[in-house]
Amino acid sequence: MKNNKNNVNSASATLSSIRGSVLKINSICDLIRGKSIDEAFLLLRFSKKRSSNSILECLKSAVANAENNLGMEISSLFVSKVFVGKAQILKRFMARGRGRSSGYRKFYSKVSIVVSNFNN
Repeated sequence: MKNNKNNVNSASATLSSIRGSVLKINSICDLIRGKSIDEAFLLLRFSKKRSSNSILECLKSAVANAENNLGMEISSLFVSKVFVGKAQILKRFMARGRGRSSGYRKFYSKVSIVVSNFNN
């Protein structure tokens, strides 16, 4: 991937297993792509989706990595990239009528958030 000259540094954080399918998690991540950190915090904090709290914790971790490890200013950060991928799938069974069973799956996703410093 090419680095844009405006993006000086970037820090990332990864959350390996969030309960929810990739499509549902990606719909939440679409809200914060390309937004400033303050706006992304507000969007995730007041979102009604269940998995938004997990993504908010991952974003806080990415911001903390940028501040502590690279010495970036929080006010000049924005969410540059968000990657969502498949994680493990738990297979479970449920009792049905007439002594039968049917299977269902519990999907998990993994999220990587990259925050960058934007210099004007």
